[in-house]
Amino acid sequence: MGLRAEANISDRFSMNIGVGYTTFQTEDFANNFYGSQGWAMPYYNTYGQNGREIEYKNFNLDLGGKFFIARTERFRPYIGLNVGYNMATMNYTQNQQFNASPFGFNNQFGNEEYRTSFANGILSLGTEILFTRSIGMTLQGSYSRGLGSSLSSENSRNVNE
Repeated sequence: MGLRAEANISDRFSMNIGVGYTTFQTEDFANNFYGSQGWAMPYYNTYGQNGREIEYKNFNLDLGGKFFIARTERFRPYIGLNVGYNMATMNYTQNQQFNASPFGFNNQFGNEEYRTSFANGILSLGTEILFTRSIGMTLQGSYSRGLGSSLSSENSRNVNE
């Protein structure tokens, strides 16, 4: 989800600022021990038959502008460029001890978490379609890419095992 505000500077240029939040969850299929070995025995533990759940969260803030290529009444094709800053966190949601062995071997997981921040650039191409003077629609395609390497340091890692 996100929110964006935009203001026209002139009939050919506009500036915008946006904020967004992304989250998703998946399972750590690589740590499904028995499944990764090709054994018939399922991976039963307190996490269920699969691996632990991983949660990813990203908060971003970006600033940019658009250059309108043509000045027409209904269609306003543009090219846009934004620069953003992101803060991301990835961690396991389950860290409790479990017994995955009939021989009583216990596995204890720590609070594995990774935090990072990075800059990104966004290039967009699209058009604004105006139905009336105050109502319209935007069609846009964009490409986003991280700039450089992570801005975080080793101190931002919080791996407790």
